[in-house]
Amino acid sequence: VGAIETAQPEGVIRVVVEAHEALGAVWIGEDPGAKALLHGFLLVAGGEGLLLIEHALFLAVSLEDVVDGRTFQVERLLQQATAKLPADPLAFYYLADAAERRAHFDVARQALVDYIALAGDEPDARRRAGLALRVADLSMRVKDYPFAVAWYERAAPGFSGDASVLVRQAEARWRAGQPDAAVAMLDKILEKNPANVAALNLRSRVR
Repeated sequence: VGAIETAQPEGVIRVVVEAHEALGAVWIGEDPGAKALLHGFLLVAGGEGLLLIEHALFLAVSLEDVVDGRTFQVERLLQQATAKLPADPLAFYYLADAAERRAHFDVARQALVDYIALAGDEPDARRRAGLALRVADLSMRVKDYPFAVAWYERAAPGFSGDASVLVRQAEARWRAGQPDAAVAMLDKILEKNPANVAALNLRSRVR
């Protein structure tokens, strides 16, 4: 624990995650003494906010494909973690995952936007584009098409050659009331690949 206490925040999270994966049986076991010891370890390592994040991660890692009730616990715990001050960006990132798994797309999108705002500029361009794409796709799920258009634009540099992303971007533009822009995008896609089924289907619907 001493080494963890002096680590940087990123190191704290990484070390604790590795530790709790090894101690998963203790966390979900029935021995209240062992569980109390693990509580104490995590509290020393990073405080209550981190404890909530690690608890939720434990449930997700140890029981990933189990009943929906367990997924509900993960989402609820992470929502509590995002309310703790100072806010930990990772709480929002993991909340986005948990909420999306439960089809709570609006919650997932907002959590991801909050994560991006709190974490700052992602240095890796591909990851930065991937996060933006995920926000755009979630915006389509909740039918917020102007927001989707904006985030597809942010994702575009990382997916300039990905026809499936371009078709989704074109659909967002169409549904946001920009049919001419959508047609122009689809025509470019079909110029390169006239047999692109998704582009052909959408092109037939755009008016």
